[in-house]
Amino acid sequence: MSPKRLYLALCIAGTILPYWQFVPFLRDHGLDLVMLAVKTYDNTTAVPMLKPLLGPSTVVLTLQNGVDSVDEVAEAVGQDRVLGGPTYIATALSLPGLIEQTGTHRRIVFGEVFGDRSTVSVRVAAIAAVLEAA
Repeated sequence: MSPKRLYLALCIAGTILPYWQFVPFLRDHGLDLVMLAVKTYDNTTAVPMLKPLLGPSTVVLTLQNGVDSVDEVAEAVGQDRVLGGPTYIATALSLPGLIEQTGTHRRIVFGEVFGDRSTVSVRVAAIAAVLEAA
């Protein structure tokens, strides 16, 4: 994975910007949530790209099916920021850096992976509500 081929959907006034163009904007404005959804073999490239996106209370939701991915992300950003879970979405790589949903089945299961997991945390409930409304 090359950062110059990684296109993330940050839309400003109808323009979609690639990662290296919108990171300076994000440093100034901060994010509530960063979703990491790359194949785990790309973590060595993608995980270091998270740090510039983090504000004081940014949560990182890693949506990867790999067993060790939450630990890799937590090592880079801190356990207190990390939520994790798998995704169940049919997709295809249509162009380099462009992933399209190809089926109707889509499900994201996520939650706390460190600390208390006996109940749904406030931040998990809040993120779930936003995702369900989208």
